[in-house]
Amino acid sequence: MIVHYRVNGKERKRLAEVIAKEIGVDAIYQGAPTFSYQMDYFTVDREGALVFDDENYSDEVERVFNAIADAGFTPDEGEEYEGTGLAIQMPMMTGDEISRLEALIESKESLIKKAIGTDSLVVGEKDGKLDFPWFKADTTPEEIKAYMDFVTALCRMAKEAKRVTGKDKPVENEKYAFRCFLLRLGFIGDDYKQSRKILLQNFSGSSAWKSGTPTKEVQA
Repeated sequence: MIVHYRVNGKERKRLAEVIAKEIGVDAIYQGAPTFSYQMDYFTVDREGALVFDDENYSDEVERVFNAIADAGFTPDEGEEYEGTGLAIQMPMMTGDEISRLEALIESKESLIKKAIGTDSLVVGEKDGKLDFPWFKADTTPEEIKAYMDFVTALCRMAKEAKRVTGKDKPVENEKYAFRCFLLRLGFIGDDYKQSRKILLQNFSGSSAWKSGTPTKEVQA
């Protein structure tokens, strides 16, 4: 994952120190050629971006984002940066797996765009990893976790499925349809309760009933 904060000098060092203090390690300056700060699996690069391996996403990461926000740092949406300010990166996949991933995204394109509030679902390649530059910079730690859960689940299904079929089409109840999709992806149980809520918040209607409301029985 890459989150741009666009800080330099003393502020870049302070950002690294905030992260280091939260996780209980030292902020180690790497010097040339990267000029980055390293804090365990977190890196603050020379451009003031926070970089870490998405596979390490945990409650600790969420605490780090909260500490960064409490320290007064906010993600940047400046034009100098590619994408929308927050990109999630995942390990590279095989050609067949990427094809299934693209088919999976295409099959729910309209719903995914509405769920995360984006106009583009392009999956790119950056630094040898799959790049998902779908997300706005001004996201909360809880939203970041939900988006990370979602991208991870998409990639997992693309790897495990033998084939993916289906085309994007209008549905009667978007909230219900997307909830069913999330359940297919494995968003089951209390561990995913908050992520489900965040990913469904842009939809109206009922997520429990396909028709939007339960049918009332009429007594004779």
